[in-house]
Amino acid sequence: MIKLIKVLDLQHWADSKESEGLMPELMRRLIHASITDITHISFPNEDCIDLPGFDGILEYSSSSAYIPSGKVAFEIGTNKEQKLKADHDYNNRTKEISDEEKANTHFVFVIARKWKTARKWEGERNREGKWKSVRVLTAVELEDWLSVCPTVAAWLAAKMGIINETAKLKSLEEYWIKWSTNSKGIVLDKGILLGGREDECKLLIDYIKTPSEIFVQSSSR
Repeated sequence: MIKLIKVLDLQHWADSKESEGLMPELMRRLIHASITDITHISFPNEDCIDLPGFDGILEYSSSSAYIPSGKVAFEIGTNKEQKLKADHDYNNRTKEISDEEKANTHFVFVIARKWKTARKWEGERNREGKWKSVRVLTAVELEDWLSVCPTVAAWLAAKMGIINETAKLKSLEEYWIKWSTNSKGIVLDKGILLGGREDECKLLIDYIKTPSEIFVQSSSR
C-alpha cells in the first residue's frame, strides 16, 4: 500500500472551498475503483452539489470493507463541527424518508476530518434502529481507502498540489493530458494513437474490469 494522502492532508484540504464540490467526486471515484457490480450510482459534484436529495446514492450487491452492500444513501461534509453536521443531516433525512424506505437503506455519513466520537455517534444511531444501518467514514477511513486505490489517490494528490517524487504516480487522465499536449497547447487526437490497436484496446479493457495491478511494457514512452 502506498499512502499518498494522509489524514492531515485531508483535514487541510477540507478547509478549502474546492473540497466541498470535490468530496462527492472523490467518493464516486473510490467506489468505481473498488466495486464492480454497481447497479445505480449518483454523486452530484462541483456545480451540482446544491441539487436536492442525498449527496450520493449507491446500489450494489457485493461486499466492501468500507460501505455496506445494498442501497446506500450518503451525506458528505468537510465541516469542523463534525457532530453538528452529522446530526443535521441525519435528522433531516430521517424525517424526509419513509419508514419503509429507511428500513431498506443504509445511511453513511462521510466527513473529511478526524472525529474522536464517530464510533459513539454511529452506535447511538444504529441503536435507534431507524435505518437498515448507519455508518461513519472519517478522514481515518478515507486515508485507508485511498491507500488501496492509488489511481484515485494520485488524482486527489494532484488536486491538493501534493508532489510525491518517490512514488511518481499519476492518474490516467492526468498522464494523458500531459503526454498528449505539446508546448503550444495542441492536443493529440486519441484516434491517432489508437488506430490499428483495436485488439490491444479490447484486451486492456477486459483486464481493468476487475481491480488489479497491471504492468505494461512498451518499446517507447
